[in-house]
Amino acid sequence: MVRHMGAQVAENVKPRHRPGLYLHSKSGEQYILQHEAVHTETGEVLCVYTCFTSDSVWVRPAQMWDELVEVDGERVPRFQLLEDRS
Repeated sequence: MVRHMGAQVAENVKPRHRPGLYLHSKSGEQYILQHEAVHTETGEVLCVYTCFTSDSVWVRPAQMWDELVEVDGERVPRFQLLEDRS
């Protein structure tokens, strides 16, 4: 671990998610996961992604990206990989 701007950050943070086209299970929207980033203050891994149908850019903690959500009474991944672009 190294310290960066007050936060402990792993020196070699390995990506957990593949860049690609994902389906958001709750909204049905498609998003393109561009890459992961590390928060400078907390060291938290973040997913950086864009909406497939607009230019909007979003950031979500990787932990939330991996969460299971309830859709029609079933627990499913929040984001489901549709197309690997790595």
